[in-house]
Amino acid sequence: MNVFRQAIFDRSGRIRYYELFVKKVKEDDPKLVAFKKTMVAVDLVNKEGIRRISNNKKVFINVPALFLEAKTFEILKPEEVILE
Repeated sequence: MNVFRQAIFDRSGRIRYYELFVKKVKEDDPKLVAFKKTMVAVDLVNKEGIRRISNNKKVFINVPALFLEAKTFEILKPEEVILE
């Protein structure tokens, strides 16, 4: 599994946010791949902290509808993470 972060810049060229991407997760059920990728990103934010991951900048995490239905997102701090 690989986790990447991509900088998102404002108009003046400063980094405003980061987006987290997870690639190559092991999951046999294709319906659960997006959910598992989201869980890896959420787990990383919770374990490592926003300071270490993004230098205290907000982080975007792509989430499938299944993730929102599971209410797992409630463990994330809205001042640190943006769900898309």
